[in-house]
Amino acid sequence: MVLVELSDEEMLAFLFCVTPPLSSIRQFVTKLMMWG
Repeated sequence: MVLVELSDEEMLAFLFCVTPPLSSIRQFVTKLMMWG
């Protein structure tokens, strides 16, 4: 996997696209957004 420099918003959008809409993942992302 190639890692490229992305902004936080781009990374979140990427994660939403590649991960299934699991409640645990959505809660994790929500926590990241709250901490940011």
